Amino acid sequence: MERRVVITGLGTLNPVARSVPETWEKLLQGKSGITRLVKARDSETYTSRVAGQIINLDYSPAFKNVQKAKRLDTFVHYAGWAMKEAVETSGIQTVIDKNPGRTGIIIGSGIGGLETHEREGERVLKMGHKRLTPFYIPALIGNMAAGYLSIEYGITGPNFCVQTACATANHCLGLSLLMIKNNYADVM
Repeated sequence: MERRVVITGLGTLNPVARSVPETWEKLLQGKSGITRLVKARDSETYTSRVAGQIINLDYSPAFKNVQKAKRLDTFVHYAGWAMKEAVETSGIQTVIDKNPGRTGIIIGSGIGGLETHEREGERVLKMGHKRLTPFYIPALIGNMAAGYLSIEYGITGPNFCVQTACATANHCLGLSLLMIKNNYADVM
């Protein structure tokens, strides 16, 4: 018998809004998340000065241990924010708690920890390689979001990341579907 797969929870953090309902409402109003570039250093040298940015996010509500979360790159903060909403809207935390080995996690990132890479690259250029933080690689790697959030939520089933540029989200959904259909997990 083929296993049925449904999406039970959604979460988002994007340049338009910080939740699924707010995103939907603003999209229906025709709102755009594209604004004048404010986050990047030396943005006056860029050819384009507009971008879709997430500005002034207090990520602390998304993490149980904010001190540890401070060491993480911004892309993990973004993933944590969206995952918190998805877990809350789906009500699956009790399912995870009952059988963490049958719950998996796939989180995609176009690249990974770009802010860490940029910051640490500048540090090495200014102060030398001995000033490179030991957290450089752990903060930079694309699978840090899935790894860290699996610990945060007690997920011990299949765990990996996908990095396929603009196709990443679709690949995460497709792989999650396959994991459930082929009985590798009950929840993704």
